[in-house]
This record gives sequence, structure tokens and C-alpha cells, in this order.
Amino acid sequence: MKAKLSFRLGLVFGLIIFFSLAFSYVYQGRQLRKVLFQNVRTSLLHDLRLTAEMLESRPPGWADPAISDQWTGRVGKMLDVRVTLIDLSGKVIGDSYVPAAKLDKLENHRNRDEFKAALSGGIGEAQRFSVSVRENMLYMAMPVGKPVPWAVLSWPSRCTTSLPSKRRSTKASRVASTGRC
Repeated sequence: MKAKLSFRLGLVFGLIIFFSLAFSYVYQGRQLRKVLFQNVRTSLLHDLRLTAEMLESRPPGWADPAISDQWTGRVGKMLDVRVTLIDLSGKVIGDSYVPAAKLDKLENHRNRDEFKAALSGGIGEAQRFSVSVRENMLYMAMPVGKPVPWAVLSWPSRCTTSLPSKRRSTKASRVASTGRC
């Protein structure tokens, strides 16, 4: 009789501990993802503003697709993020993830949420699947340069929902994908 009672009490306490730990794990995971995503978003906004400032001082003629694609490649490598330059019509004129020869095949960005928001309010933001690089991405856009071209910085969302890195880097290569942002 004592053995049955001890077993039942042990089982009840074991289940209470199990469910408490499971709840804690799920809740803390969600909270941690929210905090990390906010840090990633803040960092991207900082990088976007830095890039916008760099483009303000560029000489005329920089919008040439060959020059702008080389520029996006260099800046993307330095910042360790995806950098896209888009003209006012929505045409991509440079992308650090896409070779210059394939830029004409990219869809026009004029109807994208972040592009439209940037046109109307200065900074735009969107999360979606990128067909060109086949990853979920966080996009931010801001008007930059004179005459006013557009810059979009982005990175794979697997880094926004995982630990420990916010960017696609050697740190991020150690991070397992956990899904969408």
C-alpha cells in the first residue's frame, strides 16, 4: 500500500515538474525570440541609416548598374548583410546576393510593402520569403542618395529566430534554422 502511494505521489510530482519545465521552455523561447528579433531589427535599421549616409556623399553617375552592383557587393560584404539598390521605378540596380548579369531577371520592387512604405514615410519594413535567394527575410527600405535612389538591407530570418547571431556570418552558420520570423 505504501509503495502504491509513493509511486502515485512520485508520478504526480514528476508530471508537475515535467509540465512546469515544458511551459517554461516554450514561454522563455518565445520571449527570447521576441527580444532577439527586436535587436536584429534595431541593428538592421542602424546599418540602413549608415548605408544611406554613405550614399548621400556618392558622386553623380553612381546609379550605373555595374558600379552599383559592385558597390552593393562591397557594402554587403563589409556589413555582412544583403544590400539591394532599387531605383524610383522599382528596378533593382544592384544586389549583393545576386550577380549583375541576373539583375534584369529580378521582379520589379515597386509594389513591395517596404518600398511603398519608404516612399510614403521614410522607412519601410516587411517580412516574407525571398524568391531570388530562397530564404525568409526581413526587409527594410529607406530613401538614400541624390538623385533619390533606394537602398534595401536584409538578412535571412533564420538568424532572427535563432541564437546567438543576428547576421549571416560564421556565428550564424552555427545556428540551426528554427523557422519563420
